[in-house]
Amino acid sequence: MPYSNPFRHKKRLSLSDRLNRLQSSAEADPLPSFRAETGPLESLVAGRWVESAGVRVFCVEEKIPVSAKHGSQELGPWRCGNYHGLSVVTKDERARTLTPEETFFFDTETTGLAGGSGTVAFMVGCVIYRDAHFILHQLFIEDYSGESLLLEILGELIGGAKHMVSFNGKSYDEELLRARFRMHRMPSPFQKIVHLDLLHASRRLWKDMFADCRLGTLERLLFGIERDHDIPSAAIPQTYFDFLTSRNAELVAPIFSHNRTDLLSLIALAVKLNDIAAFSDGEVAEKHSIGKIFYHLKDHEKALAWVEASLATAGPKGGDPSLAKFYSVLLKSTGRYEDAVRLWKDLIEKRRMFDLFPYEELAKYYEHRKKSISEALAVTEAALSHLGRERRLFPSKAAGETRDLHSRRDRLLRKQKNTSLHT
Repeated sequence: MPYSNPFRHKKRLSLSDRLNRLQSSAEADPLPSFRAETGPLESLVAGRWVESAGVRVFCVEEKIPVSAKHGSQELGPWRCGNYHGLSVVTKDERARTLTPEETFFFDTETTGLAGGSGTVAFMVGCVIYRDAHFILHQLFIEDYSGESLLLEILGELIGGAKHMVSFNGKSYDEELLRARFRMHRMPSPFQKIVHLDLLHASRRLWKDMFADCRLGTLERLLFGIERDHDIPSAAIPQTYFDFLTSRNAELVAPIFSHNRTDLLSLIALAVKLNDIAAFSDGEVAEKHSIGKIFYHLKDHEKALAWVEASLATAGPKGGDPSLAKFYSVLLKSTGRYEDAVRLWKDLIEKRRMFDLFPYEELAKYYEHRKKSISEALAVTEAALSHLGRERRLFPSKAAGETRDLHSRRDRLLRKQKNTSLHT
């Protein structure tokens, strides 16, 4: 299993070759006997040990064909060549320049979920795309002495890459690994790599659809993956500590499977996010969310197009009322006032519970655009009347809204009076 850097093409001695040169000296100083007290890890997980100077790292390399599926999601579209959708949901234009061959996915398993200077990544998994295959690497240390060798191998694997993809890696995995490279006085391979964190992208797209955006939730709801026999993430640190004490390889073998599933879910998620945002392949709420992303990017025309696509998908029922409200905001911001007014009136007419929003928008339109104080007053009075009836049913409701409406009405009355005095 060579560990020549897949992201560099100049000729150089591979890490594997350099480690083989050190093998003879390592054999002269054999590993402590306690490492063989239980069945070897390689009998449980397909991989091999890479040794140097008395320490070793267990290395897994698996070739996964590009035609593979993860749950219901095909992984092949990752090599599509168009990553505009990913640039939208990550709000990072640099994703547009992504190429599969210069990108890796990564995930770590650590001795603590909260981070901190004492936390160590005892397993690092990464996936690199090569020759119509996803090459999945997993690096594992059986004790802390192997960390520097793990980091060296990892640096060889990912050094020279231009993009990396993670799930919550910006605030955790990358920072942890950077700290460990510094601690070992080794150059970090992350310095010039664009990091695309799919946790934040997932929240932008699905926070209004799902109860949470944990990876396990997303893979279950999006890809139909159930981790019935998987080791829980929260149990992994203690499991590794138990392994350090017992040297029982059966304890850590399930962590390899857990990490592998995380990595494949990460690829599937990247494909899903890119497809939805680049090719309009999504549900009503997803298109609504993409419209919000463009709105926050101040691209109101694209936001409007996505919201109209969401409404078209929703059909005659029109989807969530918040979608219609957001649509009216976009109509207003793009100068389509007549359409916005019709929609605000429609929201008032079809209301089930009192909503101040359409009344306020109509009042502002009449006062500031149409310059009709009388119509603005009429809308404000109607809002007060409807809100009064609602407050009789729900006495504690909308006290603030009532004050705001009274303030608006008083201001409009003063403005109307001043106007009449000057005519």
